[in-house]
This record gives sequence, structure tokens and C-alpha cells, in this order.
Amino acid sequence: WIFFLSWRTGLQTLWKMPTEGGEAIHVIDKPMGRVALSPDGKFLAGAQVAPGTTAWQIAIIPVDGSAPVKWIAQPSHVNIGSSLSWSPDSRAVFAKSDQGGVGNVWSFPIDGGTPKQVTAFTSNVISNFAVSRDGKRLAVSRGYSNLDVVLIKDFR
Repeated sequence: WIFFLSWRTGLQTLWKMPTEGGEAIHVIDKPMGRVALSPDGKFLAGAQVAPGTTAWQIAIIPVDGSAPVKWIAQPSHVNIGSSLSWSPDSRAVFAKSDQGGVGNVWSFPIDGGTPKQVTAFTSNVISNFAVSRDGKRLAVSRGYSNLDVVLIKDFR
């Protein structure tokens, strides 16, 4: 299967389609942010609003799209809407944080253990990251950007 997010229902929701091609199947009808498939192929980790709250959390969802089996709250500096990745043993989900303009990667055990900061950068933000298949290396794209706002008046 190929899992993907689509706005075709008016909300960003999860879909899947066979790798051989064919029709897309709606998997989850609730809004979702980034999604990552566990290495064991059993679960998806995705950003979703937890029931009874307005807080986005990491939802651990069986690949069949049934109800989440676990919700993982994260500190407010962690951005689960951008990048999520699994540990090679499918026992933790990684996400990036941004504290005071400095990006780092955090690990969230799905058994409810204490989250751990994986990197200890002191400058720049992280745009993306990936964990190696053996879990021994972490590829990180990081840097900074300057943003300007320009007002153009009386444009013709």
C-alpha cells in the first residue's frame, strides 16, 4: 500500500492505494497531519486532535484505520505537524522541536515512557530528519532562514 494525505474531502485525511495502482481508499476520516508507517508495518503514527480536547497529539493507529490504540502528548515546543519517524524496532516515534529558534529531535516511546531529547544542537532549526534503518544514524537537514515582508502599494 501507499499511504498519503489528501484534501479531497475538504479536510486533510488519510488515504491508501495499492502499489499496483487502482482506486484510492479512505482510511481515516478525521483531520491528520504528517503520517509515518512503522517499520513492522503494523501501525501509523500521525498528528491528530485527541478526543475531547483541542490538542494535537501523536496518534498510534493500526494500518487498517481503526481507532488509535495510543495517544502520545508532547511538549509544546515539539512540532508533530512537520516530520515524524519511527525507531527501527517500532517502539518509539521521533519528532522535531523548536525551542527559542533551535531545532532538536525528540524520541517518544509508544509504551508511555519518558520522552528523550535525541540531539543537542544549540543553533539553527531543523527542516527535516530521517533515522537510518539500523537506528544508529540520524540524517538532519538544518540551518536558518531570513524572512522579509515587502509591501507593494498601488500595483498596476
